[in-house]
This record gives sequence, C-alpha cells and structure tokens, in this order.
Amino acid sequence: ESDCDDLDLKLSKSWLRIAVAGVFAGQGMVLSLALNMTPPDYGSTAYWFLHGLLIFSALVVMGFLGGPLFASTWGMLRARRLSIEGLFTLSLAGAFIGSVAGSLTGEGDVFYEIVSIVIAIYTFGRMLGERSQAKLLAESSQLRETFDSAMCLDDQGKVAQVPVEEIELGQLVRVAPGEAFTLDGVVHSGVGFVKETSLTGEPLPVVRHPGDPVRAGTFSEDGSFDVEVTGVAGERELDRILKTVESLSGRPSELQMQANRLVQYFLPVVAGVSMATAVFWGIAVSWMDAVFNSMAVLLVACPCALGLATPVAIWNGLYHLARMGIVSRDGALIDGLAQARSIYFDKTGTLS
Repeated sequence: ESDCDDLDLKLSKSWLRIAVAGVFAGQGMVLSLALNMTPPDYGSTAYWFLHGLLIFSALVVMGFLGGPLFASTWGMLRARRLSIEGLFTLSLAGAFIGSVAGSLTGEGDVFYEIVSIVIAIYTFGRMLGERSQAKLLAESSQLRETFDSAMCLDDQGKVAQVPVEEIELGQLVRVAPGEAFTLDGVVHSGVGFVKETSLTGEPLPVVRHPGDPVRAGTFSEDGSFDVEVTGVAGERELDRILKTVESLSGRPSELQMQANRLVQYFLPVVAGVSMATAVFWGIAVSWMDAVFNSMAVLLVACPCALGLATPVAIWNGLYHLARMGIVSRDGALIDGLAQARSIYFDKTGTLS
C-alpha cells in the first residue's frame, strides 16, 4: 500500500509540474505571437515588460521542472558519455539563448514557449517511464507480501501467526491445506500434494513426504504440513528470484540499445551542424543571425520519439507482461518474444 501511495504522490507531483509548465507555455505562446506579429518599439516600456515577462516565465519553468533534466545532463558530462538528456538540454538552450539574443538586440523572433514545451515533453516521458517501472516493481512487491508471514509452532505446540522476518532456522511452521509455504524448509511431518507451478512451471502438484524439501512460493493442495525451516527471510529462493527482478540490472532491450547508439552519433552531428551554421551566418550576414540560426538547429533536432517513446514502450511492455505472470528484469525478453517463431511445450505443458 505504501508503494502505491508513493507512486500516486509522485505522479500527482509530476502532473502538477506539467500543468505549471503548460500554463507558462500557453502564456508564452500568446505573448510571443503578439510580439512577433505586432512588436512594440524596441526599448519601449511595453517592449521590456513583455520580453522580461517571457524571460521570467522561461526561468520559472526551468527552475520548477528542469532539475531532473539538468542533473542527468551533468551526470552525462561527468561520465563522459552521450545521452538523450544532452540533446534535450541543447534544444532547450537553443530556444532560450536564441530568444534572449532576439530580446536584447530587437532582431529576430522569440520562442520562449519552446523552453516550457521541451521540458514538459521530457518530464511527461520520464513520468510515464517511471510509472511503468514502478508498476512492475509493485507487482514484485505484491508477490513478496503474499508470503510475508507463517504459522509458527512454539515449544508447547501452540500455533501463532508470525512475520517471516522473526522466524529462525530450525523452527517449525505449520501449513494448512490450501495455504502457502512462506519459508524454505524440510517436511517434518505430514503428507500431501504441493503445487509448485509458480517456481517450476509444472502444472501438476507433486507429493511431499517427511524429509522432502519444500520452498517458499508454493502451496499445499490437500495436506497439513509441519516444516522445519532451512531458509529464513532474505535467504529463501523466492527472495533471490525477486531480488534479481527488482535489481533491474539485466540486459537492455535491443531497441533501447539501438536508440542509445543513435544518440551517440546524432548528438555530435547536431552540435557540429549547429556550429557550422553559426560560422556560416556569422561570416555571411551577422552575429545575430549566426546565434539565431544555430540555436534553431538545436531546437528542431530534439528527437522526442527516440528519447522518450522507446524506454516508455519497453517499461510498459514489461509491466503488462508482469500482469500476465511473465516477470522479467530486462527488456531483452521483449526482443526474444518479437523474434520468436515457434513455441515449445514439454509433456506436462511447461513453456520453454
């Protein structure tokens, strides 16, 4: 429940920030349109008031929403690698610097609203990715909570429900028919069928006798078992599986790797074209045209689909797979499913 509450709070804050950026972007569009169509006299009170208001609104949006983008860009520079955040920052800088140059000189158009739009797009895409990622982790947390307590037997034979974190090695726990095994152990007494589908994929239950191992995450079908604990909380096989999923340290999707490789080439090309544009217009016309046109190159080069749609699609796909019972820690699973042409089942119906 706390995970869901944290997710809802984070999403609410993100939506609020996007709404603020939208308000300032709308205001910037209206004022920029008015300035570009019927500009007041350069140097007049109305001129400086309107341009000052646009500069202030752009700075507010950058301060309110730009923190994650600027932090990611700084991390990119420190790590000496290229990422999509660098391209977003270049596009934002192009819009802002070009507009400020236009405001100070009175030449050219201004596009301060683009600052708000670029940051809002980045924030929206980041929010969608975090939302899908958080839902994937919530599925894992919900599975963990299903096996978070056990019926522990004391020395007098009394049974009490106890959190698995408080149970030690060698203690006895009781599992009634239809209930879950929440700790790894060895059957001390009892005989019955145990359903292990969640761990092995086998659809049919297996018989367990005294001395046989049982694992957390499985279920007793019809028997009552007393189990001697051999794997406490944190050391269960179930914990290792969930830890692997929650680490999210697996291979990225091939689509994501392609997007990352494209950025490695695309960002230097965009920066180079922008610099070449500045040199050409600076020599051919004026420094003002050089600044404005070079910043325009940075502005139009922002590939939102490349930087946002790819990771959002991958995380959303992993989340929906998790809801279907197919849990993966990386996007490589999606590549495998996309390339699969044949699916094989063994004699018991286990998918491999």
